[in-house]
Amino acid sequence: MKKKRWFVALSIMVATGFCLSFISVHQAAAEDVFKVKGNVKGVSGKAKTISLSVKGKGSMVFKFNDKTRFINAKSARDMKKGEAAVVKYKSAGPDMLAVSITKAIAKMPGGVSVIKTPEVAALLKKGPKAGNYALIDARPAKRYKAGHIPTAISIPVTNLKKGGKGLLPAKGKTLIFYCGGPT
Repeated sequence: MKKKRWFVALSIMVATGFCLSFISVHQAAAEDVFKVKGNVKGVSGKAKTISLSVKGKGSMVFKFNDKTRFINAKSARDMKKGEAAVVKYKSAGPDMLAVSITKAIAKMPGGVSVIKTPEVAALLKKGPKAGNYALIDARPAKRYKAGHIPTAISIPVTNLKKGGKGLLPAKGKTLIFYCGGPT
């Protein structure tokens, strides 16, 4: 009889240990944070979701809440369709909960600064001579031909990489670049 009690007690301890280890492994897996990059397909403020098109994974939908950090954006309203974004998320039951959502912005090299749209508009009113600027459309030539900002000259980024500074207008002017990507 003592052997039977000892065996039952041992069995219960082993089963309990197994369950506890399974729970801690499952909790650790739920806390893992993953990261994906993609283009915004849509945002729903009401459902508190953001949908990304992720290369190799297709469409992914993430929930966000008051604890979700927005980086380079004040809120989900600042995320526009087609813009690049990075989402760090974790599993929350069947959902993917965004820990942070970063609006991708191109990094500026040293000595380069960002100019805001109202400042560009003011310069455009003055014109290139009075405003002392050169406006450079860095998109592919085909996109430039389809439409561009007045006074802009076309120097696609691929040409700029090949030809370097020799393609740029004379020194002493403020060079303003624009493209179709995240900036």
